[in-house]
Amino acid sequence: PVLFVSGTPARAPPLGLPRGRAPATISSLFRAVRRLRTSVRLTPPPVLFVSGVETRVASKTSFGTIRTMSSITIDTINQNVKDMHYAVRGAIVAKAGLIELDLASNPTKYPFDKIVMCNIGNPQSLGQKPITFYRQVLALCDFPEMLDTPEAASLFPDDVRRKARDILANMKGGTGAYSESKGVAFLRKMVADGIEKRDGHPCDIEDLWLTDGASVGGHYLMKT
Repeated sequence: PVLFVSGTPARAPPLGLPRGRAPATISSLFRAVRRLRTSVRLTPPPVLFVSGVETRVASKTSFGTIRTMSSITIDTINQNVKDMHYAVRGAIVAKAGLIELDLASNPTKYPFDKIVMCNIGNPQSLGQKPITFYRQVLALCDFPEMLDTPEAASLFPDDVRRKARDILANMKGGTGAYSESKGVAFLRKMVADGIEKRDGHPCDIEDLWLTDGASVGGHYLMKT
């Protein structure tokens, strides 16, 4: 088997895979790549800058010195991050979950009949209805065939159908396909335009990352 890394074929023996036999799973390939990376970098590159936020390193190549940023470690991360408590999923929420279970089996056990979770920003749990426009656009993007049906005009407003067509025309493969790591460029451009209109300041789409929640964004930062 051959695994191409940065355009250079790395054959089975250096990767630690059995000769003459294809890897059984994708995970075995990842493990092999990790072994290869470990064997290639025998000594760490010189450290140029260390702080609680980042560690910048330099490596010399035939093209000159390349500066990169290594992953945050427990030794370089800001002490305030180490001391932080993630109470959003902490003891209070756990206790509320237990009380909620108790109420389901014994509704008169407590002087109240329901639990309202306020640990996260979820206004819909308090009865606020979701914004219809976004869900209608997403529905058409998930089911683009609906756009060309006679029922579409009566079910979806004109601005919803226009927005869905614009997104589909600029998003390869639809909503179920892989995209750029930062998110679909066309969608990031929409976000950038909104930020510029709101703040009156230019916004570069290369400075934007679209994630499915703040926690995912935090994970990206910690792993960068």
